[in-house]
Amino acid sequence: MPPKTTHSPIERSWLAVIGGVMLGGVLFHLATSTPINVAACLPDPGGIVPPPKPCELNRHPSSNRSNQLHECTIPLSQLELGNDQWQKHADAIHAASIAEQRAAGKKVLTSQPFVVNIGAHDGKSMNDPCAHWITAPNGRGLAVEGDASPLRTRALRSNVLSADVAIHMGFVTPDNIEAVLEKAHTPRDLLVLKVDIDSYDVDVTVKVLELGYRPKIMVLEHNEKFPPGFKFRVRHSPTAQWRWAYDHVMGNSGTAWQEELDRFPEYHLMGLAFNQLVYAHNTVIDVGKSTPRVTLDCAYEQGYVQLPWSKVADEGGKPEYNRNVAHWFDKTRYPDVRLHSMQQYVASSETRAEVGPDYPIELEYIGPVHQDYHPCHCCRGKISWRH
Repeated sequence: MPPKTTHSPIERSWLAVIGGVMLGGVLFHLATSTPINVAACLPDPGGIVPPPKPCELNRHPSSNRSNQLHECTIPLSQLELGNDQWQKHADAIHAASIAEQRAAGKKVLTSQPFVVNIGAHDGKSMNDPCAHWITAPNGRGLAVEGDASPLRTRALRSNVLSADVAIHMGFVTPDNIEAVLEKAHTPRDLLVLKVDIDSYDVDVTVKVLELGYRPKIMVLEHNEKFPPGFKFRVRHSPTAQWRWAYDHVMGNSGTAWQEELDRFPEYHLMGLAFNQLVYAHNTVIDVGKSTPRVTLDCAYEQGYVQLPWSKVADEGGKPEYNRNVAHWFDKTRYPDVRLHSMQQYVASSETRAEVGPDYPIELEYIGPVHQDYHPCHCCRGKISWRH
């Protein structure tokens, strides 16, 4: 056995997500001890993830494409999500789609992808994952922002440089989202849908899918304070206005998202980065027959709980605004004890006082009676993107 190689903290984090150990430049699967050469897929010593490269491991046998597929871990690591790596995959997917259409003799009016950003803020701040497209000079898509104040309107319009990006200032709901999308001439096969409205995000997204839109990639905000197993969901009310008091009562938990998106099995969870879930349509990814789907528990563990800067299990850690609910992540406490704490918090929150006692907010535990405290093994497989 070759001597063990010393790796940077970034590389060790990467290897932990893969689920293996690196010895002498060779990754050994922890489960099978099978050697896998993934040197080309590891980040460089500076911590920068390389752009997509061909990987000999992942040519999809049923694909007729001449190019090979870049190997990704499952779930996507914080490195890929944090360094815009998935955006590079999205661009490559779109380029391959355009090339196929042209090769088939179809007329392509524009080669620019269409992106819908619901919850655009000013278009580029707050690490907006759609800024890559929405603020591009040749961008094409739709930017939606609920804060229609003159200051926010000016900021968004100044950052959107393309006349092909429609701007909608005002709230969207399941009742008006169809008209908003149609006015912007949104194609059914848009590239990216991002939803981040701090309220009934699930209701709006489900309505978009029910209308027949099939984004290739979805970036969805979840309320990271509620761990897997705990269903927290803000519903849309046709008779009451949602008002958030900037506490922990907002949006939807990962479990609430999972429960609804299970109705659309063509979408696969790719990973989680702090408060964002990334889903991909099965037309743009290849999941190996022996590779299980990414579980929410594993994605949450890798993309949030184990982040060194998060320290969610440490009440003295960061982010500071989660300190007072750090015990919600403590798996040594029984689920009903944690649920009771959550219920008390929601009932006495400023947001509940703002929206009133009758506004529909769901909170329940739907996980196993006894949670499994053993490490998840689903991230030992791999996912390939079709491009």
